Amino acid sequence: MESEDESSKFDVFINFRGKDTRNIFVGHLYSALKRNGIRGFIDSKDLRKGEDIGKLLNIIKGSKLSIAVFSQTYIESRYGFLIDDQSNKVEEIVKDALKRLEKVRLIDVKNPVGLKSRIESVVSRLSHTSTINSKDIQFLGICGEGGMGKTTIAAAVYNRIFEDFSQSCFLEDVKERASQPNGIAGLQKDLLSDVSQVETAISNSKRGSQLIKERLQNMKILLVLDDVGNRDQLDALARDLSWFGVGSRIIITARD
Repeated sequence: MESEDESSKFDVFINFRGKDTRNIFVGHLYSALKRNGIRGFIDSKDLRKGEDIGKLLNIIKGSKLSIAVFSQTYIESRYGFLIDDQSNKVEEIVKDALKRLEKVRLIDVKNPVGLKSRIESVVSRLSHTSTINSKDIQFLGICGEGGMGKTTIAAAVYNRIFEDFSQSCFLEDVKERASQPNGIAGLQKDLLSDVSQVETAISNSKRGSQLIKERLQNMKILLVLDDVGNRDQLDALARDLSWFGVGSRIIITARD
């Protein structure tokens, strides 16, 4: 198991108290996370008042997620949360952690000269709401000639705001992919897989559109459709505001 002296960059910080908890529940949880490629941190010893708090805070800050475990000894500790000692909880927690950790940034791109102000403008527009009680589902188009940096702008905006959404998806090269056999259905499948982490069989694009509406209408989602070629492609992937949950943002890049 990881110790306090090792790197503070962990996927998950496991917060618990008591040897009984470590040996029974937390130990199984840590092993299950590791089997699934998730790097977890368990402190190497029970904390005492004021001991190595600075290191602990750095590790917590550097971790992507925190899982806190209550035990019978919780009331003796300054730290902790409660989970009954049930083995089936381990699988549920690991699945949830995998789902949350799958939300990652796109590969960073260097912002070419002149695009910074455009990126800030898009972020500002997406942050705007007309009224405090608005359902606030927004579509925003980035249009222009090829080579003007539309995809770069969309990717930079995505990286800036994706963590504010329950789910996110960046679909690249929509026009090119849609021109391939079963291309629209393939794009629909990728969208649904990205936001639900479940492989979905789609027999045709009409069925795919129905599934997108059914599954995404209660999600706050960030969706980027890059290089859309025509209205049919857009309609198949994001036809209407009613397809998405409150707070969703849909960014579309296209040529004039």
